[in-house]
Amino acid sequence: MEESLIESVKSLVAVLSKPRPVVPIDKQIWDSAACAEYLSVSTSHFHQRIACKPDFPRSIDISAGERRTLRWKAAEVIRWVDSKQERKRA
Repeated sequence: MEESLIESVKSLVAVLSKPRPVVPIDKQIWDSAACAEYLSVSTSHFHQRIACKPDFPRSIDISAGERRTLRWKAAEVIRWVDSKQERKRA
């Protein structure tokens, strides 16, 4: 059992030590979970209360087949949040 755990840790270290490409924020697309995490809300709150707002950025449908897969441009979501902050300051 101890050897199995050691091998698992070694395997995990190997995976985590590989560099991941860094995608610039203006090129990133976020799913609803990433948007919700950025906004510090639940995914259901994001869908029911935020994504449906008329001034929220439009989603991008990257569906492949029957399952609908929506994404949002990260930079647009960030700008939307920033615009909300600016309105509160004014």
